Amino acid sequence: MATKITPTANKSTVREYKGAVPAHKPASEKIPIYNAPTAELEQGAKAAPHGSAAPVRQDANNASNMLKGVQQTAYPTVEIDAVRLPAETSGKTGLRFAEMPEYEPRQLYDYEKDLAEDREFPERKKIKAAPRAKLFSPVFTKKSAKKRAVKSDAPYIEPREQYEDYKNYGETKKVLKRLESMKLSALVSFVCLAALALFAVYLVLSTYSPFLSNFAIPDISPKLGSEPAQTYAVISLLGLVAAVLICNRYVLDGLRRFVRLKSSADSLVSVAALFALGFNIYAAAAPSVLALDGVHLYNPVIVAAFAFNALGRLLRIKRTLENFNLLSTMKDKTSMEVVRDLDLRDELNRVMGDPLGSSAVPVKSGFCKRFLELSLEGDDKGNAEKIISPIAFLAAVAVSVGAFILWRNGGAALGQGIVQALSVFMAILCVCAPFTSLLCTNLPLGFAAKKLVKMGAIVSGNEAVNEFSQVNSIVVNASSLFPKGSISLKGIKTFDGGKIDECIIDATSVMNAMNGTLKDTFLGIIQNRTDILSDVDSITYEEGMGVSAWVKNKRVLIGNRELMRNHNNIIMPAADFEEKYKTDGREVVYLASSSVLMAMYIIKYMGEIHIGALLKKLLASGISVIVRTSDPNISAKKIGEIFEIPQDDMAGIHIIPERSGGAFERVTRPRPRIDAKLVYSEKLTACLNAVISAVRIWTTSSVLTGAQTILLTAGYAIITFCAFFSRLDMVTPLTVMLYNLAWAFSAWLISLLREIQ
Repeated sequence: MATKITPTANKSTVREYKGAVPAHKPASEKIPIYNAPTAELEQGAKAAPHGSAAPVRQDANNASNMLKGVQQTAYPTVEIDAVRLPAETSGKTGLRFAEMPEYEPRQLYDYEKDLAEDREFPERKKIKAAPRAKLFSPVFTKKSAKKRAVKSDAPYIEPREQYEDYKNYGETKKVLKRLESMKLSALVSFVCLAALALFAVYLVLSTYSPFLSNFAIPDISPKLGSEPAQTYAVISLLGLVAAVLICNRYVLDGLRRFVRLKSSADSLVSVAALFALGFNIYAAAAPSVLALDGVHLYNPVIVAAFAFNALGRLLRIKRTLENFNLLSTMKDKTSMEVVRDLDLRDELNRVMGDPLGSSAVPVKSGFCKRFLELSLEGDDKGNAEKIISPIAFLAAVAVSVGAFILWRNGGAALGQGIVQALSVFMAILCVCAPFTSLLCTNLPLGFAAKKLVKMGAIVSGNEAVNEFSQVNSIVVNASSLFPKGSISLKGIKTFDGGKIDECIIDATSVMNAMNGTLKDTFLGIIQNRTDILSDVDSITYEEGMGVSAWVKNKRVLIGNRELMRNHNNIIMPAADFEEKYKTDGREVVYLASSSVLMAMYIIKYMGEIHIGALLKKLLASGISVIVRTSDPNISAKKIGEIFEIPQDDMAGIHIIPERSGGAFERVTRPRPRIDAKLVYSEKLTACLNAVISAVRIWTTSSVLTGAQTILLTAGYAIITFCAFFSRLDMVTPLTVMLYNLAWAFSAWLISLLREIQ
């Protein structure tokens, strides 16, 4: 299958020549350019001609003369933008676009409209957001927010989303200052809540330890007499009220979401805090209830839950700040994007052999939008709390009612039964509102961010993790897989009197216009002198064979043996002659001009250890790698040999032509603005690490969430057992807190170990 393309000039690569040849030398004058080792020319010097092929010229002295005055180089490579098809006309193109059904509702997706909106973005009218509730602001209600929004001509914004996003580079300092302010506010909230939680624990311990009770202010008797018990209840109430005021935005938002059956991580602990406030007020008025068996104030657990939720938000803001410091300084940004174009999806799925697969492709971008929205989004988007919170609440009501009926049948007084039932109810809510609700995602994301930022990549948040952890394949360019220094020219064999300098000029001209993996190798031979290259026209890539083009009114072919045979049956040397040069991982590329075989290039491919290790991890995680290349020597088998891929994972490597058609060029063409989901620098290692981290974050979060569900179910079962078998003395605030703390430490340890693997 041949695809015809038109090369485009790349003026950025034209630079003043400062090598061994004077810079003032005319471009049209031929210069000695060959600098391959002469030992390669001497190898096989006595080889006899095969068939009708002309004898191989092996004049080492002539080659040495050509080397005179030319710098010896290690074949440096140059990163140059990929050659692309001419921009397609605006309007309807006939291609099919739709959203991925796995992530969003299936609807039409118009890239042209997206680009048009991006171009108009600077002229958009700025919307003034509703006033944001401060840390110790008065009660923030939806109704009052709506009134403020009407007065300020701004829409109502939920408390979690009261921030203006990062719109352009001119706002870098302002956004950085805002993030630092948010980090400081979150840190102060966490420290205050942690101090309140420790003080609440101290109050509880002082009721058990005579030693600690001596240092209590005021004195609290371990027996909780009437007056000390009232003092204890009042001080505990003040601590809980302070915690609720600090978290007033999140408490109100959690209650509102709970009522709407859209619970967040703050919902269940907010409900527990609401009941605890009422029960604590009653205990302060009637302190004798604290002397009843199994009646406790679970304020320490609730305040500690608020503190851990504040820690989760602090980790989220800290991660966002670290990612922003990198994103705002990135010069060359590439973003991975899940393919929504149905035509391209069908083509990539055909290559993979998976009709339901999803792929991600690299797209260069000048600016990454929606960064704050994607980074600071709530962790309640599709989380387990939406299901667990109402179930836990109803289960707590059922156990409390059942225990009350059981106690009443056992002869307990009505008031005593109600108080004990309320205590059981709050204990179940505290167990079912674990400390790790916001840590299950923010811990893995935080650990990954520290590593990825050093490599030049970011995974912004939950939406990016959910998208890229579900892809079946990613598309990479062969030029990224074999970066600078990975491919070197080991020798040239000429046929039929072909001149080495002309052969190299013709081959370099075509490779430079084609912008393939061999371009930098040939440019290194001529010291990157693009000004001496010939004009190239009508380049055609023939899949799996090579390229053909017109150079100075001559038809030039560069590729493998099959390409030469398919064009006018060019006379080729015998296969065994070619095989003796294909040793130690080397391959050969032929050059023919005007239907005459001119030269054979001996190429050496080498793979970086880091790229090979990352490819193995990616393939082991179930994500295939689709390589785009115009080099006929690069095959799935060749990539497996170079990077030592295990045989079991070789099925995950696929090859597609670099010039695969308009759909791919359209989807991957550079855009002025793109969503800041998974962004990385030009290095392939950064991209692979980011994708692997997304998969690992999703797996770790799923494991933590599943384990958390099991543990809260176990805690619920334990409290139910104690309630029905009159062992409520075991369900104390300290035991519930230690139960939650043990799991929080385990979650931290699991996240850390998963990330350092």
